[in-house]
Amino acid sequence: MRLLSGIELVDVAEVCSILEKDGDKFIRENFTDAERDYCESRKKMRHEHYAGRIAAKRAFLKAVGKDGLPLKEIEFSRDEGRAPELHLSDSMKSKTGICLEDKILVSLAHERKLAVATVVIVKG
Repeated sequence: MRLLSGIELVDVAEVCSILEKDGDKFIRENFTDAERDYCESRKKMRHEHYAGRIAAKRAFLKAVGKDGLPLKEIEFSRDEGRAPELHLSDSMKSKTGICLEDKILVSLAHERKLAVATVVIVKG
């Protein structure tokens, strides 16, 4: 068994600025439709939710030692009462060497100024 880990801290003000300047393009390039729908439904903390998802995706890429891969191929989801999850496109699995036996654990927190995420991958 091998463990891989990554952590990322994102400035919410920076995400807010990007969303105000070029929001549609930024969202389209980095988030799935489900992520967009979730974040947009959180009117008061919309920017924090986007920042948290960016942090989780970047933490995953750090854990696997890959940089510059398309963030849209990683989807963060969280069902009420369940732990958050990262879902990868088949292409992302191939690019990062993630297999069905691997377990991806993700934790995310955000507040008005910062979002932080950690990812631990247990290689099967």
